[in-house]
Amino acid sequence: MTIYRIPFEIGFPIKILTNKRVNFEDKKEREKIFKRHIYYYKHGKIKNIFLEERSKIFFGLARKVKEFLGEKYPSLDILSISIFGSSLYSKNNGDFDFLVITKGNKFSYNKTKLTIIKSGKKIKHLVGISIKGVENLSKGIFDSKSNISLNLQSQIIYRTTISLFRRHIPLIGYDFVNNKRIFLKNGYAQISDLLSNAYELYYLKNRKSNKSDKERSRKILSRIYEAISYMDFLKENTKDFKKKIVIKIKNGATLKESKNIFDKVVLFYKKRIEYLNDNFKDKRNILAVLSNENLRKNIKERLENYWKSAKLPFQDIGAILKILSKYKYNEDLAIKEVRREFPSLLNKDSSDYSKRLEDFRKIKVKNLTRRIKKDISGKLIADIGGRADDFVEQILHSNKEIKKAYVTDLCSFTTRSKNPKIDFVVQSSSTKIPFSENTIDTILLSMVLHHLKKRQQKEIIKNLTFYLKDKGRIILIEDTFPEKINLRGYDKITKCFLKFRFRDKKRILCFYDWFGNRLMRNRDNIPLFYNYKTMEKWKKIFERYGMKQIRKEFIKENKFYPDIFPPKAILIFQKNKKANN
Repeated sequence: MTIYRIPFEIGFPIKILTNKRVNFEDKKEREKIFKRHIYYYKHGKIKNIFLEERSKIFFGLARKVKEFLGEKYPSLDILSISIFGSSLYSKNNGDFDFLVITKGNKFSYNKTKLTIIKSGKKIKHLVGISIKGVENLSKGIFDSKSNISLNLQSQIIYRTTISLFRRHIPLIGYDFVNNKRIFLKNGYAQISDLLSNAYELYYLKNRKSNKSDKERSRKILSRIYEAISYMDFLKENTKDFKKKIVIKIKNGATLKESKNIFDKVVLFYKKRIEYLNDNFKDKRNILAVLSNENLRKNIKERLENYWKSAKLPFQDIGAILKILSKYKYNEDLAIKEVRREFPSLLNKDSSDYSKRLEDFRKIKVKNLTRRIKKDISGKLIADIGGRADDFVEQILHSNKEIKKAYVTDLCSFTTRSKNPKIDFVVQSSSTKIPFSENTIDTILLSMVLHHLKKRQQKEIIKNLTFYLKDKGRIILIEDTFPEKINLRGYDKITKCFLKFRFRDKKRILCFYDWFGNRLMRNRDNIPLFYNYKTMEKWKKIFERYGMKQIRKEFIKENKFYPDIFPPKAILIFQKNKKANN
């Protein structure tokens, strides 16, 4: 099941708390807080009675949470205590979840039982307490001292930050800022995060999870109920999904029933965001490049060489390009026809494709590490948009002086790296990562920039120089080519490519990107903006933000040590001391 992932876009730093303290015991103020919440209505215009009914329990437990933390962490400076989660709408919620925002940088989680007195009786409640420093939520940074993985920290920070005013009920301390613009901008990102989270953690059978089918069912329904609540808040016509989910929760749906309604919600969600998908697609006809005989011949020879190196059935390239040429006016139909003719392309167990690509990936990563080994500087590195840890794993293996490596991506990571030196981190946006100023020694930026809009390209380069230490380095690996053509020493295919017009060279790069992501990897959720620049242009932009180019290499095809295939380049930049001043 493919769930279209929409990245969070949060322009940190932001303000999250007001100067006004909450008076939750005041009925009028309490009602105002309830009205702004995504769970104010159970479904349709039927009011959620649990909010007011449980208000005394919420407030009583909040005071107990404050006492509990005061004893366990006496130095904590608490700014806000709020409640969130299924206890706000579910009759049999099981526990109560609280968010405690403190001063500074703090990220931890506690689970305990707290006792309150109700109608003269002592009642124990299971309580989850999430502690976040105000800097984590307002600046988007993580707590490196926490035992919670940076991957999970970053996910929680982003989904929490954009929804505080709508998803949390402040009980003690300062109220939340109404970040309406950020909330609306990230509404669909929140929905995609909830659906993906439910699918990966509870829908699929997770070997590491000891949750029963009943618990998995309840978690699935809880996540999709929240997702639909966001859609309601975004003025979507959700076709009474909330009502259906409420009934399922009330009746204790089986896992099969929960999965069934989850599938319907995901289908509905996909249809609702089709226009967003369209925004991510370049309006040019990518496959039209195949109409030019000379360009098609160059592409065919390059792909055949690549497939030979990967031990793929290179003899199929001609037939694949023929199909793509036939249906060049309809990308989706072209992909469908290729996959119909070559069904093993996307088969994960295919010995012809998947297994060989996995093996070739190991060879490429090893050889690429060898190529850039001398360019890596310092003890802390970050692979921006890296997705997987195999690249930095190989770098760590070849350089024992490196103490820590981060791998970032816009989407959540479902697993942790087996190497304790490697941490996964979810980016807060396409252009920002939650690092502090002057902390990273070397940043790897491999095949990332051309997937961004032109404005975003400049923003991320500016931000990355901020994270770098003085004399820190950025290793840029990009689809590109030089403006000044020197054909000496290059292979026949590369020489032919360099002789093409500037516009045609870019068209070929666009096709390779489309071929690799959409056809071979089925990555429909990667924005293909095709914003390529020449090597000289990249140099100019990086120098604008205080970086000095110290090495450049336009890649030659290497049959003995294949890593990245031309037309690509490696550009090494070093930060000047005056950068960001």
